[in-house]
Amino acid sequence: TNYQSFSLSCAQELFVNNIANIGQWYKSKVFQWDDFTPAYSEALLENNTIVLLDVDSDGISNQAALIHLLIESHQRGNRLVSFGSGVSLLAQTGLLNGKRIAVDKRYYDEYCFRFPQVNFSTDIVFSGEDNLYCSASSVAALQLGIHLISEDIESDTASKVANLLQVT
Repeated sequence: TNYQSFSLSCAQELFVNNIANIGQWYKSKVFQWDDFTPAYSEALLENNTIVLLDVDSDGISNQAALIHLLIESHQRGNRLVSFGSGVSLLAQTGLLNGKRIAVDKRYYDEYCFRFPQVNFSTDIVFSGEDNLYCSASSVAALQLGIHLISEDIESDTASKVANLLQVT
């Protein structure tokens, strides 16, 4: 698997490890997008949130099925979150069309060319609209994750996570 280790580590620290040490925390499963099979669909649709890590969308098997799954998940009211280049997979769904979306400066020109219907911005750290959240870079993923913890659990817990990760 060719995951960006920082992006995967961010997701692990934010949503798996329960570093805040509280009773109610996220229940998480990790799926490898490059080996995606439609058999994953039911398990993924059961999740309230799907996080798309840095990904080379050209290397995903069954990419059309995954894009369909992401659209269906969003239609069911689930939250879709992308860290860094995971935004390219989310942009392929069409769900970001017309929205102002945070993007890493390294990908700005390429993504504006590939997805002209999306209003990419390098001026914001993360974006969140209509249950679609995108971080501009791997470091911004920590800030976005802390924001989501604040929304999902409470601001005191999010502050505790931010302090533990030294993201204040």
